[in-house]
Amino acid sequence: SDEFFNDYLPYTIELGRSFVQPKYQKGRYARKGLFALDNLWDGLGAITIEYPDVKYFFGKVTMYKHFDVEARNTLLSFMHLYFPDKDNLIITPTQIDVDFAKYQKQFKGNDYKADYKLLGSVLKESGERIPPLINTYMNISPSMRTFGTIENPYFGGVEETGILISIDDIYAAKKDRHIITYKRMAKFKSLVKSKLKIKRIRKKKRDK
Repeated sequence: SDEFFNDYLPYTIELGRSFVQPKYQKGRYARKGLFALDNLWDGLGAITIEYPDVKYFFGKVTMYKHFDVEARNTLLSFMHLYFPDKDNLIITPTQIDVDFAKYQKQFKGNDYKADYKLLGSVLKESGERIPPLINTYMNISPSMRTFGTIENPYFGGVEETGILISIDDIYAAKKDRHIITYKRMAKFKSLVKSKLKIKRIRKKKRDK
């Protein structure tokens, strides 16, 4: 839409494709895989400090063909229920066919925590779980927007769903962990540099 191009895109950074290699997805290395995702957010937090004009993160979440169709439909319906694109900022030229109203009937629609718990149970019954990255996005900001889902024939036929996150609306706990911490580190490094500079100046004076 014109609104997206004019009011959002100039202040947006794209969330590139992230991937945790199979070795760290399951089993005894799974926890290290979670730390890898955490490090990605540390990097994004740093970007928001270095580029203060940035207001939004725009990107996509991916589901693979082996993901149960009913579970996929339930998950996408949940995302459109709680994180809708009310202003139609982005409309995909094609979209997978999902009857959102049908799947949204099982949710209360006004109790995120209860419906989130139900979502996890429904997916578990299908032998699936909420993909880690999608789970992270859903719990990082209450105002995230979910756009259409399309099949990407150039990347193994995966199904990709567009999302937009307002940096100002990221939960305080997440900001403190990934953004404020970087500010503190930057301030600390600046302080250390200043002290080292003072020491060098004093040393030069003594040498004279």
